[in-house]
Amino acid sequence: MQLDHPILSSGGSFFQENLWQNVCRVMINN
Repeated sequence: MQLDHPILSSGGSFFQENLWQNVCRVMINN
């Protein structure tokens, strides 16, 4: 997945943080 587009690269880090938070929640709940 390439983040060459300005919109995607600006929101990429925020999306990854949200994704990791969801993954951690799932791991803790399980």
